[in-house]
Amino acid sequence: MPDSDTFRSQPSLLAGPVGAVANAARILGHLGTAKAPLRLTQISRPLGINNSTCLNILRTLVTEGFVRIDGATKTYGLGRRIVELARDALNHGENLRTLRPAMEALALKYGVTVMLWGRLGAEHLVLLAAAVGEPLRSIHAELGMRVPLLTGSMGRLFAAELDPPRLSRMFDTIAWQRPLDLGTYMRQVAEANERGWALDDGYLNTAMWGISVPMSHPGARLDRTLSAVLLTDQRDPVAIDRIAHDLIAVGRA
Repeated sequence: MPDSDTFRSQPSLLAGPVGAVANAARILGHLGTAKAPLRLTQISRPLGINNSTCLNILRTLVTEGFVRIDGATKTYGLGRRIVELARDALNHGENLRTLRPAMEALALKYGVTVMLWGRLGAEHLVLLAAAVGEPLRSIHAELGMRVPLLTGSMGRLFAAELDPPRLSRMFDTIAWQRPLDLGTYMRQVAEANERGWALDDGYLNTAMWGISVPMSHPGARLDRTLSAVLLTDQRDPVAIDRIAHDLIAVGRA
């Protein structure tokens, strides 16, 4: 049996958080919620971190790829590595080798672009996978791209989980091309919740329509959606209903 000195020499499992690690996590969270890159003092002051300590942590995060720095403006923002890490975490347990062929089949069948979105933090989505169909080759579908949580048809699914004040604040940050008021949006959210899929009929982008279905187990927190994007002139109520039900079938497979 190990003696008492052996136990004393082992790190305690109940030890408090490591200060530098905790501050790094707070810095990443702060950068993640910022609408634009931040200067050093815009990071250190709100977080109550000493300037030199904050700078040293930022330099380390830059070296590791979790933070990027703009040398001209001396501002910091999230780096590509943090998005890649989030994508890997969201992909955990998701068999994309099975899902991708099904997404590509739908894109080919309907001439749409099929996208898998995952929740990234509290207020964003990240693109995890995409199958681009004709005639939508011009759609920007870079893996790892971030969009606000309430974006497009996907957002109407996530909106059902938000409290009214937070939903109203986040709704105001979306640049709708087609005028949309909060009351109409909430009715669309309720419709999506009732029928099991959401539609954005040209509000986010007047040239495109979006259809989204949830990918989660009953009762579980929603963290992924499967979406299809089609051109406005492709719209057809019967086709949209078929696409939605095919998306649901793929999401449940």
